[in-house]
Amino acid sequence: MRYSGKVIPALALASAVFAAGRASATNLTFNNVRSDGQSYVGSYSDPTDPLSTYGSNVNFGAATTGTTTVVQNASNTDTFNYQIGNGWTPDISMAYSVGGANAVASIYTGPLSEWPNGATELEGAATNPNDDFYFSFTPAAGFAVRINSYQLSNVTFVAASSACTVYENTIGGPTMVPKFAPPNISRPGVITVDLVDNENSTFYAGTLILDIHQTNGNDGSLGVTNLNFDEEAVPEPATLSCVSIASLALLRRTRRR
Repeated sequence: MRYSGKVIPALALASAVFAAGRASATNLTFNNVRSDGQSYVGSYSDPTDPLSTYGSNVNFGAATTGTTTVVQNASNTDTFNYQIGNGWTPDISMAYSVGGANAVASIYTGPLSEWPNGATELEGAATNPNDDFYFSFTPAAGFAVRINSYQLSNVTFVAASSACTVYENTIGGPTMVPKFAPPNISRPGVITVDLVDNENSTFYAGTLILDIHQTNGNDGSLGVTNLNFDEEAVPEPATLSCVSIASLALLRRTRRR
């Protein structure tokens, strides 16, 4: 179910009751600190790896930042970092995967890597970096999810480009955000890709899949950071009907005056 934001006047009050703020919610910084001072390199494709659940069911209460720790062994502990926007996303689960014959699992790099603030490296085969990397967001029953934005970082002096698509439910399925190309990054730097204001990403009561496809550049030259997403409660049909009836009654009374 997609929420387009278009409502008839009689339902304006009902829409206002359930409207979510435009401020961002959970922000995945892809920043990690290891007690041994080294960078963490993990695999999204390994279900036992701490990274495989990074971003799932995030909730740190009233705190504006949060961390989770994972003990790797007797001498090392990893700390994963999060930032809040207008609220955490405890009802959203994430999954990560890659596509293409030459793709490998996305790599997580910590603050001691070439990305000082942390990033997930879009890494394919050195001879063919043009692979797809998928970030999926699945809301629990009664909730909807929206992908707000993400940042792309280029750590080389070789021009790097990418393409982005947001699918509904399955890879290759209906598109919420049709394929488009964010600006190229010609030198070390960061750009922000705004999916809400520029590409019309909206709340969806089903799985959304962000497909990022590296189209040019060195292998591993692009990284994703500050991946930002929202959740919103979906009103029960009976509740929405009651509010809609009340809205209609209020509208009629207003017209009679």
